[in-house]
Amino acid sequence: MVEIGEISSAWGIVPQEVKTVKDNVWRIKAVDGEYALKRSGLSPAKLQFIAEAQNHLTHCGFQYFSHPLFCGGAPFLEREDGIYPLYEWVAGDRCDFDHLGHLRAAAETLARFHLVSRLPSVVKIKSHKKPELRWVRRISTRIEDMERYAVVASEHAEGFFEKMYLAFYGPMMKKASDSRRLLLSSEYPRLEEEARKVGSFIHYDVAARNFIIQDGKAYLIDFDYCARDLPLVDLMRLMKRSLKYGNNAENKLKVIIEGNGRIYPM
Repeated sequence: MVEIGEISSAWGIVPQEVKTVKDNVWRIKAVDGEYALKRSGLSPAKLQFIAEAQNHLTHCGFQYFSHPLFCGGAPFLEREDGIYPLYEWVAGDRCDFDHLGHLRAAAETLARFHLVSRLPSVVKIKSHKKPELRWVRRISTRIEDMERYAVVASEHAEGFFEKMYLAFYGPMMKKASDSRRLLLSSEYPRLEEEARKVGSFIHYDVAARNFIIQDGKAYLIDFDYCARDLPLVDLMRLMKRSLKYGNNAENKLKVIIEGNGRIYPM
C-alpha cells in the first residue's frame, strides 16, 4: 500500500483528498493547490534529464506543461518502494484529436515547445541517450533481429510460423534495407547533425491523452519519453496519432500544418 501522505510530506504537502487517476498515478488536493504524484519506472538519470529539459523550457518562457516540483534538490523522491516525481496538476479538458480546435491547439503548443527546445543552451543538458542517426540505428537493429530470427527459423523449418517467416523474409528484408539506404541518402543525416549541434529535444509521446485543454490552449503532460531528436518526429507522430482512424483526414492535416507553421515554419 502506497502511503501518499507520507510521500507528499517530503514536499511539505498535506493531502486533503487523494484520487487514483490510473495505476501508479494519484491526484492530490491540498490547501495550496493540486498535484500529480507518480510512481515512475524510469531511472534517476532519465528523470534528471526530463527535469533539466523542463527547467530549460521554463527559463525560455514556455509555460504550457506540467511543471515538476523538486524535493531536496532532486526532481523526485527515491524510496525502497520506488521513485516518485511530483508535478503541478493541470486542470482542464481531455484533448480530443477529432475536435479540430483541440488539434490546432496541440499543434501550436508543439510549435512553441520546439521553438525553445532548439536553442543553443539545450546543448548543456546531458542526454541519457546518444542521438546520432537514431532512426538509422533503429532500422539497423531491426535488420539484425530479422537476420537472427531467420537463422532460428531455418533450424525449425517444419513449423507453420517458421515457414511463414521464411516465405516473407526476403521481400521484407529488401524493404528494410531499402528504407535504411533511402534514409541515409536523404536530408536526414544533415538535419540530425543540425539538431545535435543545438541539442534539440522532443516530447515524442504526443497522444491526445498527453494534452490538456485549458482556456483554448493545449498543455503538455507526461514527458517520460522526452528525448533528443528532430522536431519533425513530434509533428509526424501528431499526424499519425490524429489520423489513426482516417476520419476527416484532409482537414486534420490542414489544421496541424497551419497551426505549426503559424508559429514555427519548417
